[in-house]
Amino acid sequence: MAAEECSRLPNIPAISGAQTLVEAIDQLRNQMTEQFNTLKTAVNTLETAVATLQTDITARFNANDINATARLYNSTINNAQTPFQPLQDRHNMPVHNFPVNGEALSHLNRLELQTILRAYNLSTDGDIHERRKRLASYIGIVVQVF
Repeated sequence: MAAEECSRLPNIPAISGAQTLVEAIDQLRNQMTEQFNTLKTAVNTLETAVATLQTDITARFNANDINATARLYNSTINNAQTPFQPLQDRHNMPVHNFPVNGEALSHLNRLELQTILRAYNLSTDGDIHERRKRLASYIGIVVQVF
């Protein structure tokens, strides 16, 4: 008799409603867990992006400091044999084939000059003489020494 009564329990509205409520709570918990995990992944991605941005900004600030000093020194050069102080690129790295002085600048070929201009994110428009003047101006040369 007790077994028969127990088998009828799901037919009682209060018990049937409780089971539905438990299932709904379980479904909500699963959805919240999934959303939390998605949010946690997004936060981790954002933290990585911020760290990368901080590294990039630090490199740019350091390059700007080094380049300001180099330009100041380069602005005092008045002959083709005096060594240039090289500038860093925006990642604070040395630029390959940076000319050592005015004479070296005057001997840069079209491809070398174009590569250096691009490393500094400068225009590569114009003929080779205009490009040399653009690079000289960018690195702080005020007297034509090439």
